[in-house]
Amino acid sequence: MAKTSSMSLGNDERWGTWAEIKVQYNQSLKKIEYFISDIKDKQSKDINDEVQLEIAGSIKSDLKNMVKEMEKKALYEFNTLDRKELEELNLTDKQMQIALFRQKYSSYTKIAEILDMNPGTVFKIYKSVLHKVIKFKEKQNKYGLEQLSPQQKEIYILKQQGKTKSEIAKRLGISINSVKTQYRRIKEKIGSEK
Repeated sequence: MAKTSSMSLGNDERWGTWAEIKVQYNQSLKKIEYFISDIKDKQSKDINDEVQLEIAGSIKSDLKNMVKEMEKKALYEFNTLDRKELEELNLTDKQMQIALFRQKYSSYTKIAEILDMNPGTVFKIYKSVLHKVIKFKEKQNKYGLEQLSPQQKEIYILKQQGKTKSEIAKRLGISINSVKTQYRRIKEKIGSEK
């Protein structure tokens, strides 16, 4: 695999896969919950409805378990993200600090001790970082970013962070015309200026 950018590295692909699967399971879980709710809201239910409720309840239980499993895998893969990949999330300084320490140390108590913080606070901040990662992946899915090339994803992310086209060109080591061309292609692919 060609190393065109940090977005195409193996670790990010694995993180993306687990996070995206978790998002898909969550979406399926919501759909099955709506389905169950619709059947329960029916005025008169027949035997078919009762059978569908039982099957849907079983599916809902399985989906909940899968969401938990995917979250565990996503958490594990989170620990393989590098600093550049974390920077794409627009973390606060404290969030970045805790995210990087969390990759080094498995104990929140140890991180809290190093940073002179309460372990509960460290845990809450770390969970907020994970939430940002998952939201970032959901946003990528929502806007169809999977259809973008690695370079286009990087340009899109930097643009969303408020970088100018000249700043993006300098950071990526490409011409401003290349950034303009790629940004035009991004807008064509995802359909609007998000």
